[in-house]
Amino acid sequence: MLNPGDVVLAKVQYTDTFEVKRRPAVEMNYIFTISEAAVEKKLFSLSVEKRREIYNELIRVLSGLTR
Repeated sequence: MLNPGDVVLAKVQYTDTFEVKRRPAVEMNYIFTISEAAVEKKLFSLSVEKRREIYNELIRVLSGLTR
């Protein structure tokens, strides 16, 4: 079972191609929801401080979309 802040290695199919790629879901660009079937393995978990930093940055970016 995965928890918030877990960084995983996942196989994902891109929407614009039939290609399936193995990607680490680390960068902000790769925050998305995937099924557990796509997860190959858990790499590590982010610290509470890092999760807060990512959350704050995500909220900042999203709040800019409503202007």
